[in-house]
Amino acid sequence: MSPLRLLLLIVVAAAGSAHWCHILIPDYTHALYYLLATQGLVAVVAFVGLTKENGKMVLGTGISAPNFVGKKCGVPPPRLILGPSPPRTLEIFRKVGIQAGNPFINRTAVLSISQRIAMAMGAAFLLPWRIPLALFGCISMVVFARLSAVGLSEQKLEDSPLPFWRTPFRYLAYRSFRIILFAVGVWRITETGKKAKREEASIIVANHSSMVDMVVGYLYNACGVSKIENSRVPLFGKALRALQTIMVDRGSQQSREETKKCLIRRARETSWPQTLIFPEGTCSNRSTLCTFKAGPFIPGVPVQPVAIRYTSTDTLDLSLVRGGPQLGSLLFRMMCTLNNGVSVKYLPVYTPSKSEIKDATKFAENVRTLIAVELGVSLAGFCFADVLFMITARKRLSLPCTRVVVEYDSVRKVFPKVTSKLALKILDRFALINTGRTGILSQQELCFTLRGSALLESEVNRLYTLMDEHGNREVCFRQFLIIGLLFLSIESDASLSSASLVCEVEKVVLGVFSLRGSSDPKIDAILARCNIQASEKVTPPIAIARYMSAYIFGDLKFDTYKIDAPETKDAKENARALLKSIGLENYESVLFKNGFDSIESMRAAKEEDFSLIGLKLGHRRLLQTSVEKTMYISKD
Repeated sequence: MSPLRLLLLIVVAAAGSAHWCHILIPDYTHALYYLLATQGLVAVVAFVGLTKENGKMVLGTGISAPNFVGKKCGVPPPRLILGPSPPRTLEIFRKVGIQAGNPFINRTAVLSISQRIAMAMGAAFLLPWRIPLALFGCISMVVFARLSAVGLSEQKLEDSPLPFWRTPFRYLAYRSFRIILFAVGVWRITETGKKAKREEASIIVANHSSMVDMVVGYLYNACGVSKIENSRVPLFGKALRALQTIMVDRGSQQSREETKKCLIRRARETSWPQTLIFPEGTCSNRSTLCTFKAGPFIPGVPVQPVAIRYTSTDTLDLSLVRGGPQLGSLLFRMMCTLNNGVSVKYLPVYTPSKSEIKDATKFAENVRTLIAVELGVSLAGFCFADVLFMITARKRLSLPCTRVVVEYDSVRKVFPKVTSKLALKILDRFALINTGRTGILSQQELCFTLRGSALLESEVNRLYTLMDEHGNREVCFRQFLIIGLLFLSIESDASLSSASLVCEVEKVVLGVFSLRGSSDPKIDAILARCNIQASEKVTPPIAIARYMSAYIFGDLKFDTYKIDAPETKDAKENARALLKSIGLENYESVLFKNGFDSIESMRAAKEEDFSLIGLKLGHRRLLQTSVEKTMYISKD
């Protein structure tokens, strides 16, 4: 062995010794450990990369090694390549904050070899008896739920609690749900804390990640709140309504308002059972706690927070999220797993203060903090709008759905005027520019977008650098959205915009054109080159920003997408007129009965939803096409 290789091995051994010393002696000097470990890593790279060319030792990897390698080998010492300097970050990115990962990704979406072997064994030995057990539980639950509501109209179920003699059937329906849980591997439910009675807390709030979370409803024999799409599932939809579940259309402002009124009525009338609500409004993977909706806290009554954990997270993630296996695949995995443990922690009843009764958002945030502390997770600004972006990216834009999550509530705190409609339009624009459909905007794609402008290539490159928050030559939709909202914030009237946002836009322009200030002599030449007329009301940097915005974001404006107003009674009339115009008025009653009573609810539905209620293939396609055209015309 040559002296050089011997020396390299000694350095590697020293680094390894430092590592073990650091483990055995916690307060070992960190600086020495870092030095030895770094030198050892570089030595390994050099040791692997050393090759012989014409009888001389040279670096074969292109990665810099310590100078002693070059000196020993008789070749010039390679220049030490340092890491890139910290990227220049716009203040607007700091205001919005760093995104806290992505809570809509299933951790075990891709199974390892050992997990696949375990699943195969479970399919051979567990499925044969778990499937019949699950079917028995499903049938029993549906039968008992329907018996509890036999002879009652849907309106009666929504307005009045069940009579005393009907409640045993609801109790048996929940016991049947326990059979289903047993069939999917939930053998034991660990409960800690004290469960509140109806007199102590009429509303139960819990974190939400899977359908198994309904175990809390089983434990309380409570009514629930569910998205209206679940009411269209065969058999189960009728069972949910029979159990007096409040159905909410998340895409309809009118439906959300009616849900709030229903919650207030049930919370204050003691004859109703407790109501279970998942304030996040969507499922996450429990890595963080999403923003709580204010609706469950508007009644201003005491609530009991509940923290739900799953003890099998390492072997199987039960999260029903967009970035992972969907319901059928997840159920199969659960039934092939021996045990899926569930832990339920009842937190003390939270009684709101006078200020929290007046401010439901503050009430919701304080309760969310309690649950997050109990679960040991962080708080983040994710919400259902992020899921909406994922759905749109996957179904309509062919973009990777996991790359369009933006932590929408954090963005909305900086840009209060933003709406999900405007954000979706910016997503459409992003997809149009991102021709590679990678979910990452490249510098070449930005140059191609601005090809018709008077901007020089160097200026476009500087603009891309400013948009690149992390300095890794990647601009994702979140950064594109923030820059877009920043530019659009001064589109209508710069004098009405936030002074800090106007200042931030001017900084972008000064950085793109390498200007020393808004009075730089070069600015007149830039205005002339871009054919921009000077204006007394708008400063030159703002005029240039509008010029760039027109190329990147088209004619999008905040004023076009104002805060959604509650739907009026004309929503049904508009839907009725649409059906009549395409000759499908015969389907009006069945569509309205199943919740498709507005053009927006029809647009949100899937083709199989229309199939379940009896629409023929041709009629389904005609309805969906007409709805898309109507929504396009009304928004654009």
